[in-house]
Amino acid sequence: MLGGHRRTKILITQLLTQQRNCFRSKLVSFEIQQRKVLIMKAPNRLMSRTLVTALLLLAGITATAQRGTSVVSRISFARGRTTAVLSGTVRRGMSHDYLLKARGGQTMTVHLAARGGVGFEILAPNGDLISEFTKDWSGDLPSSGDYRINVLPDTTTERSISYTLEVTVR
Repeated sequence: MLGGHRRTKILITQLLTQQRNCFRSKLVSFEIQQRKVLIMKAPNRLMSRTLVTALLLLAGITATAQRGTSVVSRISFARGRTTAVLSGTVRRGMSHDYLLKARGGQTMTVHLAARGGVGFEILAPNGDLISEFTKDWSGDLPSSGDYRINVLPDTTTERSISYTLEVTVR
């Protein structure tokens, strides 16, 4: 999800830069989803409403696009095995989510092999982010339930990138 926040922040920053160049007005800062974003104080009410509407629309489009372009699969281990190897291809605006049932206290190791700007994030069953955008992670799982491994390209990736994901739970 952090990648989505990054993309949203970049798009909002671009919109605000364009608005600042057009209207050259004061900047007022406020919090949106626990992240500071700069927004300008518009010269009149109509401009304020237009800017707020554009920001809300942009946030809605980004959230819809992220939900609509995620491919979700469940990881299951072969009998007697603790490792699964998966392959795929991602591109900008697309992610692959892998669900994995595991118990608290187990150790999970995840390795991503890919050329270019592809990484993964891991979310715990309660939705907490336990690994930010990376290619390697290992740690003890805090609770039992479905873990989500989100494989996604960084925001600068313009082409499709193939990857191999190796997940081990012991």
